[in-house]
Amino acid sequence: MIILKCVIYFKTSGSVLQTLHLAVAEFLRPLSLLYHALTLVPPPEALKDPSVQEFEPLCRYLGFMPTLVDFLSGSCVEKLFVLWSSALGNISKGDLIKQPVLKNVFVKLPEDFSELINSVANFRCPSVSINDRSASSPSLCLICGLLLCSQSYCCQRTINGVTIGACSRHVTSCTGPSGGIFLRIRDSQVVLLTSRERGCLYSAPYVDRYGETDPGFRRGNPLYLNHELFAKLENLWITQSVAEEVINQYELDHRNLGFEWAHF
Repeated sequence: MIILKCVIYFKTSGSVLQTLHLAVAEFLRPLSLLYHALTLVPPPEALKDPSVQEFEPLCRYLGFMPTLVDFLSGSCVEKLFVLWSSALGNISKGDLIKQPVLKNVFVKLPEDFSELINSVANFRCPSVSINDRSASSPSLCLICGLLLCSQSYCCQRTINGVTIGACSRHVTSCTGPSGGIFLRIRDSQVVLLTSRERGCLYSAPYVDRYGETDPGFRRGNPLYLNHELFAKLENLWITQSVAEEVINQYELDHRNLGFEWAHF
């Protein structure tokens, strides 16, 4: 009854009622697919017409009441809400979840590669007291923005009998099993690392005026951010495809087997 009163009250707000309709419909879609797979009962023709509101046809197909008020009423639904609310305990003020949830994105990179080079000009290894900037190899975590000293003995640590570098150690705390993506700034290369001591090298998302990358920064031509390459790297992280891409690169280039990726 409490839920029924809330739904009737929310009818005065069209946006809230529409949000409830969309949320319930999103739940009913996969449920109807499962129902069809188990029973082979054909769906109604209304669901095949994209111009028809799908809420009522979905409810009728699954045997539910076709109105939102009837759908959320009943002692069974109310018991579920009481059970869920009991998990909150005596919390008087909780953190509100912002809607819609913002999409995860990489750290912002400058358009000009020279700006990125200049930003790390004064970087030195945090593990060495001497002011030797030439020996450090700054690598930027594209996920959190932390600047690390990679593939150098100074920042290697031994954990459980295995010697790992700064980037490999950072993966365990930043992204975990999904893998990490690091930009080796002075080499103009991207390193993909997984939690299983595997990895591969990518060209940095910077190209010259001819659209060519410069791995190792050997030519030294002015480079500019290529948003398409940057989005491709970002999509690997968002879709948790870093480990899959590393395996694919192993099949394409067997030289990856020769690197000690744990030392990166």
